[in-house]
Amino acid sequence: MAKEGQKIAIIADIHGNIAALDAVLHDIDQQGITDIYNLGDSVYGPLQPRETAERLIARGIPSVRGNQDRELENGITDVEGQSDHLHKRTEPMNPPNATFDYMLEQLSVEQIQWLLALPLIRMTEDLYMFHAQPTVDDVPLLEKIEPSGAQWRSDEELNQLLHGIEQPIILCAHTHVPNLKYLPDGRIVINPGSVGLPAYHDDLPYDHVMESRAPHARYVVLDYTNGHWHVTHRSLVYNWEHAAQQASENERHDWAHALRTGRALRG
Repeated sequence: MAKEGQKIAIIADIHGNIAALDAVLHDIDQQGITDIYNLGDSVYGPLQPRETAERLIARGIPSVRGNQDRELENGITDVEGQSDHLHKRTEPMNPPNATFDYMLEQLSVEQIQWLLALPLIRMTEDLYMFHAQPTVDDVPLLEKIEPSGAQWRSDEELNQLLHGIEQPIILCAHTHVPNLKYLPDGRIVINPGSVGLPAYHDDLPYDHVMESRAPHARYVVLDYTNGHWHVTHRSLVYNWEHAAQQASENERHDWAHALRTGRALRG
């Protein structure tokens, strides 16, 4: 049960951006917060996947597995069906994915094992945490993607997707956009936004963009005071220009644009 004065930090969608992650962790430490949870998609991208995994493992931050963490399964081979015989694949991806290949080259086998062993869901008495939806890791919860773009889900749809979850705080990520929705039954659904990638363009299931419209690193602080959970969305300045330059050096000009502006580069 939550204790008076308890504080919890929620981070998500770091995407290998170690500068943004370090800025967020420093801000969390400055507030004296020791409880941190990570909602996944921790390392994918053209930045610093190895250093990001090192930081999360060293800090012992409880995490869930995101969809792009799961996709690391495509980059390994399980020799003799035993997890201690994992090896990186040597053949190229099909279709080619230079960013995936870069990430796979950077990560150690042990780091890949750690990511793949992460659970899809974490729970406390008050918190229910997952990456996208409780049973699907690559479909947004609060928004639905339609031909016209991202639209809010109705309360009825959310109640169906969240049926059986009794925790008062439900935490999701995946869209990289900070959001909060108060449900009629009193439960609160929160997306902390993205630590490391503030916008993206995708063509599935329909062409759309998700944008926070600012380059800042985002996360959430939960503060239990006077018998209620209070929610604070925090936005931090860090050296996003340096991150954008590295993305450009690794031929991800779409990431560079997003990191500098918080807006997606179409096409």
